[in-house]
Amino acid sequence: MKPMKRNMHRSRNVSGGKMISLRRNGSSDDAGLSEKVSRGDFGHSRDCNWHLSNSNNQQFSQLHQVDKDTKSYFVMVCERFHEDFEDEEDKALFLENVADQTCGKELQLSCDDSTSHCMQMLLLHTRSLNVLTRFMSTFLEHVDLMCTHHIAAYVMQTLLEASLRYLQSPSLYTSEQERIDAEPSRSNQKHMCGSYSAKEKLVDRKRNSATHPDALSRDEDFQMQGQTGCHDNVVSWVLAVGRFCLENIEKFAHSGVPTHVLRSVVQVLGGCYVERHLSRPQTFKKKQKTEGQKEPPEVVNVPDGFDELFRAYVNAVKTFDLLDIMSNSVTSLLLQALIMVLQLKDPKMLSSLVKHIAKAVFAQSRDERGLPPAFLDPSASFTVEEILKRCSPKSFTKLWDNHLSDILLKMSLHPVSTFCAQRVIEHATSPEQFQEMYEKLEPGFNELLDHGQVSMLVCIAAACKTHSMNQARFVTALMRTLHCAEPEERHVFLTPLILYMKRYEEYDQTHQGTAVVYQGSMLLQHLFTFGKTQKVAQSLLNMNTETLKAIACCPCGSHVLDAFVQSDQVKKANKEQLIRILKGLYGTLAMDKYGSCFVMNLWDVASMAQKVDIAEELSDKESALATSVHGRLVSKKVALHHFIHRRNDWAELQKNKKKTSLLFQDIIKEK
Repeated sequence: MKPMKRNMHRSRNVSGGKMISLRRNGSSDDAGLSEKVSRGDFGHSRDCNWHLSNSNNQQFSQLHQVDKDTKSYFVMVCERFHEDFEDEEDKALFLENVADQTCGKELQLSCDDSTSHCMQMLLLHTRSLNVLTRFMSTFLEHVDLMCTHHIAAYVMQTLLEASLRYLQSPSLYTSEQERIDAEPSRSNQKHMCGSYSAKEKLVDRKRNSATHPDALSRDEDFQMQGQTGCHDNVVSWVLAVGRFCLENIEKFAHSGVPTHVLRSVVQVLGGCYVERHLSRPQTFKKKQKTEGQKEPPEVVNVPDGFDELFRAYVNAVKTFDLLDIMSNSVTSLLLQALIMVLQLKDPKMLSSLVKHIAKAVFAQSRDERGLPPAFLDPSASFTVEEILKRCSPKSFTKLWDNHLSDILLKMSLHPVSTFCAQRVIEHATSPEQFQEMYEKLEPGFNELLDHGQVSMLVCIAAACKTHSMNQARFVTALMRTLHCAEPEERHVFLTPLILYMKRYEEYDQTHQGTAVVYQGSMLLQHLFTFGKTQKVAQSLLNMNTETLKAIACCPCGSHVLDAFVQSDQVKKANKEQLIRILKGLYGTLAMDKYGSCFVMNLWDVASMAQKVDIAEELSDKESALATSVHGRLVSKKVALHHFIHRRNDWAELQKNKKKTSLLFQDIIKEK
């Protein structure tokens, strides 16, 4: 996972064109290069000249750029890394060989677009402290360049993340202390020229230990000493980079590339890498994917010097124009990172920062809508959301009482601030506080629908479920909003009106099942968890068969039917009625991507007699089901082959599954 997102532009297709390896005689050897890449060994000639700059501020010149052959090699290395290794030892040997080829060239390789990605891969996955500290030493000499270069800054971020990974699990890393004899040996000469491979090192160590019986114990002593020294180097490097960035924080905080490095420094000093949890504008589908990949951040015990420097960063940020910081899509992430780390590390300091930010946000004159500008800006609103999610219950209550209670409905109606309003509802600290919020919002249900802010209704329904209150009142208010409360004959339209989020007058029955609204689906799923579900359930069962079939085969609609059959609040008689209504459609549903999932969920709640009816219907389409990917899954679920050929065994199997299911339900209830 790269600390910063970017597109990798590669100079050539390494899988196709001719590859040239660097050799002293300048000859081409495609097979040789491929073999070297497979083990990570490249062995550059000493004749290759690499001009290093001694000036921290000197720009990266053309003389420092990487040649095409080296670029091709490291591109192939990255591709090889993403293939399978025999074992972890093979992977470690590969990384060690690759690391050998970076000696003396850390700066050039990190500043080149084609090779920097490989440097990131190496730094994140190596378990060698020597490799990390070698890069740290080079980067510190050119720290200004590494923080501001549009490519190298990515590698700098990765090295910062790698340093925190080391501090989190130092036992996973090794430090190798090479013993240098008085006279330069062949091994030392090869090591100095950068062609001393990891495999050769291993052979030398084994030969040495065989010659000297106590060599192994001495090696272990050296390794322990090296580990301690390298640990101190890592800590010193983080502190040095942290102090440098703090000295330049005013300049870096308002610049695009350095802000990313600044953000990583803050996270490492705080002992918590939260980069993947920061809120960025993205499509819903991409957001769903990234949400599923996120793991809870872990707090690392960091050295004492880190805490002092981290507090200095927090105090420095307080001196900025916070509204300006929040309104920038890049710098707002710095503030978000601070808030997240403080929640995990120092809640008391977080309360102080929240108070400071709130003072800046609400001191601004409000626009004609009566909302602070920070609530209307997309970037600033992300930061406001983080504050609402991360602050303590005491701080949240102060924000609610002093600033938010009078503008909650106005926030809900605006396309940007509505997300802040949703966070307010989600993080109500008590049923009493949620009751206050509900009283503010219920009179505005019509306006919410008119403004297309149906997600607010979904959020309110979820809170009604969480706090076990206002459930019947919410359903009644929703019916009034959709114009199906009166006369009573309109009650049967409640479910379809919610599914398509239309009022009674706008509803066209001829288009049922064609365009289920996502928010409507979510709203109904919450309603089926309420204490009383009869109105919604009866409305669903009054829909015609073809409409129910279309809903079951719809991505959003199928989840509504899943919620219906899986809910403990829906009566058993209602579920049995749905099973009867869908009779004759199970074969068609079983071969649909979404319908098949619904059939399998329905199977779990069906009685034995109903399972027999469903299985008999499916057995008539056994051959058709066998040709469908989804149909085969359903056939396996219902044990269709057993049902057709070994009915008694099938019946016994269903009884045993039922007993097992009931047993697990009892265990869950006891817990």
